[in-house]
Amino acid sequence: MPSWASRTGTYDREIWAAGWQLEHQFNDAWKLSQNARYTHVDSLYRATVGNGRRGAPLTDFITLIDGRSLQRRAVQGVGDSDALTIDTRVEGTFGSGAAVHTLVAGFDWQESDWTFLRHAAQVSPAAIAIDVYDPVHTHYDFAPTLLPQMSTRETDTQAGIYLQDQIALDRWRFTLGGRYDKTRIDSLNRLNGMRQDTRDEAFTGRAGVSHLFDNGITPYLSYAESFQPTAGTKREGGSFKPVTGKQWEAGVKYEPARIDGMITLSAYELTQKNVLTADPRNAADESFQVQTGEVRVRGIELEGRITPQPGFSVIGALTRMRSEVVRNNDGYTGNRMVRVPDWMGSLWMDYTIQGGPLRGLGVGAGARYVGATRGDLANYLHIPSYTLYDAAIRYDVGKVGNMNLRLSLNASNLADKRYVATCTAATSCYYGTGRTVMANARLSW
Repeated sequence: MPSWASRTGTYDREIWAAGWQLEHQFNDAWKLSQNARYTHVDSLYRATVGNGRRGAPLTDFITLIDGRSLQRRAVQGVGDSDALTIDTRVEGTFGSGAAVHTLVAGFDWQESDWTFLRHAAQVSPAAIAIDVYDPVHTHYDFAPTLLPQMSTRETDTQAGIYLQDQIALDRWRFTLGGRYDKTRIDSLNRLNGMRQDTRDEAFTGRAGVSHLFDNGITPYLSYAESFQPTAGTKREGGSFKPVTGKQWEAGVKYEPARIDGMITLSAYELTQKNVLTADPRNAADESFQVQTGEVRVRGIELEGRITPQPGFSVIGALTRMRSEVVRNNDGYTGNRMVRVPDWMGSLWMDYTIQGGPLRGLGVGAGARYVGATRGDLANYLHIPSYTLYDAAIRYDVGKVGNMNLRLSLNASNLADKRYVATCTAATSCYYGTGRTVMANARLSW
């Protein structure tokens, strides 16, 4: 393993995935399909961070000796995970009197196995303190002093069955659906040999109704529930409760008669309970969490897609959100939630050549805006807003033997903008992903 000095500030991830999409059409009305994916991730994280109470302002991290020295500590995390997900479903359409039903029934299963080993350097924070007003960055090889601080092996399994019926009755559209999930989290603390087996199950449902008017306007109302198992253990031992959520949404969709497009204006309220946040009682270790109680997000969203001429499309969205900690035992009630911006917006334009020797060649470009956020529930940490630019080019080659070939090149954060994506403490903020370019070749037959 290379020395710490040569790899300071490291966050390396190696990811590979494989899967399949299968579909069998029984007849014009019924089909069977299955999606599967296997993913493997190896990660290495090394950093020197401030030594102080999580959630406190930066001044709390400065020693009282001279009012300018920041005490620090070094941590290292090594992890790997394997995950398999399979979803099998049957879809069909049939009539019942004046109603037309579109039925979806299926079973999904997923399992992930992951291990994590966290080390801490056995060096006095004062020995590696840094002057925050006149920093001098030096190298120190912490590797020989590292001792295990946290070591976990965990297997998470979730299996669910679901059923949904979309009913068309004259100009009315109804949606009724539900699913039943069983989960298991088997966690082993490899430092003390303690094992924890957590099992949960829940039924969640969804419902919606809309009405199609002749002028292209469609008002709608929907309700949905969610259930998500929560991995990990509490600081004092014991498992976490599942995160549960409820969402109400009302809006109106408009489909113009003279142009290909759709515009939607909606308002929603999302409430979650048993949400994990940092444990404010654990000043020396950032790895423990607590369930704060209840949080809520209310928002208004305007989104649309128009195709003013063949091959050219414009897609945009604008969202205004208001997040709030509704119930909390840590004194944060009324504060904004972590990493939930007040504003978000995006715009994407895409053009595909329709004829001539370059037919099938397409280009696209767009921008994404994320407003200012908070990095902690105490709302001490203010993360500035940022705007990123993306672009893409693709070419539909067409027939290559008995197969269809499509090539594409996608670039995100085209300007390689440096921005802060999130913070977990006053001295632990993380940059977002820099310029990323991905090439793809897709064969279908």
